[in-house]
Amino acid sequence: MSLLRSLTGAMAGAVLWAEVAIADRSEEFATLMEAIRLADTVAIMRDEGLVYGSTLITDMMIDADTPGWRIRVGQIYDETRMLEALTSGLEAELQDLDLEPVLAFFASDLGAEIIALELAAREVFSEEQAELDARDRFEDLTDNDDPLVEQITTMIEDSDLVNFNVMGIMNSNMMLYRGLSDGGAIELGEDDILRDVWASEPSVREESTGWLQGYFLTCYETLEPEELETYAAFWRTGEGRAFNAALFAVFDQMYEDLSYLLGRAAAEQLKSEEL
Repeated sequence: MSLLRSLTGAMAGAVLWAEVAIADRSEEFATLMEAIRLADTVAIMRDEGLVYGSTLITDMMIDADTPGWRIRVGQIYDETRMLEALTSGLEAELQDLDLEPVLAFFASDLGAEIIALELAAREVFSEEQAELDARDRFEDLTDNDDPLVEQITTMIEDSDLVNFNVMGIMNSNMMLYRGLSDGGAIELGEDDILRDVWASEPSVREESTGWLQGYFLTCYETLEPEELETYAAFWRTGEGRAFNAALFAVFDQMYEDLSYLLGRAAAEQLKSEEL
């Protein structure tokens, strides 16, 4: 056998192995996205976006073309595009991460239960009163030194969730301003936008802290303490931290893109109202 033929055979074998590995990786990633119920999360995000868009236009203008605006907001929060963007973004962010331990947790009975609880709590929080009630319950538990409060507080601190949320909200607000500015609805330079956004940081931090406390309580109050500790321990692993960072990076980018588009659309709507 010639050297050339030997090398060619080796290369063909390597290519075949790589194709199998890629196929296995793609299947593992797809299974993980199903386990964390990404599509259901996007559906909730869309519903939240429609409500936010309605609130935004009410705050900004009088006699808005409500049916037309709802259509426009629905186009921005397009469920199919959102899911595709999040899926491709997560696939890129997670390309170097060992998915096996992440999938092992979320495909477990406990992982599936937690995902279901988190989605249900997100839907419950669509009602403002439910969120306020959860915050009050968290304060009551805090006053009574309930051990669940310490578990929730530790989980929030371990994953630096307040800072992640604050930066995500502020970046989204900045992109909303930019959309409004680029659309001609406001006259603010980059320095002005930054100053206004950063001025809101204390209130955003307070709001984020309260939201997380109430949300976590709503999610996890039915779990046994050892089950919640198992979940917390997962997020402290290297794979858990990397997965958490990837989720925030991709979802934050999504919210920034949506906020900019919403700002541009609101500017166009406002200008049309002035004509």
